[in-house]
Amino acid sequence: MPRENKTRYAVLGLLTYAPLSGYDIRRIYAQSLGNFWNESYGAIYPILKRLEAEGLATCEVERQQGKPDRNVYTITDLGRDELHRWLAQPPDPVSERVEVLLKLFHGWEVGPGAMIDHVKQTRAEHEALLERYAHYDEAMRREDEPPAPYWLMTVSCGQHISKAYIEWCDETIAKLEQQPPEARAGEERWRPRSRTRGGTGMNSKDRSGTQAFAPESRTALVLDGRAGDDPTLALIHEALLGGLAAGGWAADDWALRDDKIAWCAGCFKCWTKTPGECAHHDGGRQVAERWVRSDLVVMLTPVTFGGYSSELKKALDHVLPTLLPFMQKRDGETRHPQRYDRTRDLLVVGTVPAGEADGPAARTFRRLVERNTLNMQPPRWTAGVLESGANEWEVGVAITALLADVGVNAAQDTEDARRMEVLA
Repeated sequence: MPRENKTRYAVLGLLTYAPLSGYDIRRIYAQSLGNFWNESYGAIYPILKRLEAEGLATCEVERQQGKPDRNVYTITDLGRDELHRWLAQPPDPVSERVEVLLKLFHGWEVGPGAMIDHVKQTRAEHEALLERYAHYDEAMRREDEPPAPYWLMTVSCGQHISKAYIEWCDETIAKLEQQPPEARAGEERWRPRSRTRGGTGMNSKDRSGTQAFAPESRTALVLDGRAGDDPTLALIHEALLGGLAAGGWAADDWALRDDKIAWCAGCFKCWTKTPGECAHHDGGRQVAERWVRSDLVVMLTPVTFGGYSSELKKALDHVLPTLLPFMQKRDGETRHPQRYDRTRDLLVVGTVPAGEADGPAARTFRRLVERNTLNMQPPRWTAGVLESGANEWEVGVAITALLADVGVNAAQDTEDARRMEVLA
């Protein structure tokens, strides 16, 4: 099963307490879930729309005198079942990005003074968090609600973490104060000893020619399926590249129309004669190679009769060498196993004429992407359909939400969030 953006379950959980508008969810989120599950406010509204489209929530327009109308969402029985299914699953492993630790790791370059200031700031932040948690604890203990004991458990976790951070900060400050006070930028650069025989450091190559210990950046292969000028797809392309860059991803941006990629001949020699490689010498040979080296594949295309553009379809046919010529049955579906262990997430964006985002072509397109994932087997995937003529802001909000679905954090600004609230 594809892994989805877990914020959908945060929203579904809040809807179990009462029917809520997007603004209500933002307000409650900031006071509770936001302490341990960060999400841009601009992403909440697209999630609500998807929950409604999937039948997990309903939406009613609430008229307000002298104020904008409100869209109020209510969880359905199907939505509650989906929430219960997710609650029964084991959680994903914890994955953290702590900037103070990243700076401390490289702090030798500038000396202890700046690092002490950073750690003191971290200590002050956790002291403030402890005060906030104490307020939450007191308020929740006054609540005569069945979920209150569960809420208090999450507050307790935050208290334990902040107390541990404060203890670590005190210990670290004491150790930093014992370090030589000057930065060592003027000294001969220290290099870690090689762990590969014959190497010279962390960026050396071992005897096989493989790069040793150099960290690999995350790479997104962007398959641009535009056949010609398309203003909306151009905006989408720009928003995707900007979002990937903001999330720290390297983009392998490939305008497919610029390369000569022949249609797949259907000869299956990539399985029998040249396993893992197309037997024909054209641009299609690059597809499998660049595909398997990526951590995320992004595809953008005009929706053509519910399918991909011809440019993108030709490229996708050349992914065949990444599969094995055998069949296996999983979850009641027959599929080809992957040739390589490395996996990649998938994000697909298509455009349809104005007013047809929920039309038959768009529905067929989403279903096509879903069925294609059976053989692609991405850990996470998402597909979006935008209408031609969407403006830059609408594209930006949609792309930010789609990138979040596959773990790319492309933050929305405050103005975008405000506009989404008005639209909701």
